Amino acid sequence: MRRRQANHPLKGRRAAAAAALLALTMALLFVLPAGTGSAVSAAESGERASAAHPRKYTATFVGAMDTVTTLTAWCTDEDAFNRAADTAEAELDRLSALYDRYDPDSALSRLNSAEGQAVPIPAELSELLGYCTEQSGRYPGFSIALGR
Repeated sequence: MRRRQANHPLKGRRAAAAAALLALTMALLFVLPAGTGSAVSAAESGERASAAHPRKYTATFVGAMDTVTTLTAWCTDEDAFNRAADTAEAELDRLSALYDRYDPDSALSRLNSAEGQAVPIPAELSELLGYCTEQSGRYPGFSIALGR
């Protein structure tokens, strides 16, 4: 994991990835009940988890924002993990549809290709761009227009 300097904004795709990770984390907090974790591939030993013995589960998602994302959790309920993994994958796909600048069908790509023309964009994208514009005045060298 890369470290970023204190008081230095995330840049370019990392900002979108950070927003995606935050949204995903918040989504999982509401999906996984307390005391559970999740996985698409079960623990290394292949044994099913029990209430007394949580197991490690891992799910890997490929493609959202041109990256590989791995979700790992310890839990006693494999079905709860699978539901959480499905929710995580759906959220990553949703965020990718908004923010993936390499996908010509994403909301961000449509905005970028509008060449200065007004185009409707989702409220979530509008709010993020507004936040980035605010931050550009606070940090020297940060410019949302330049992607850095």
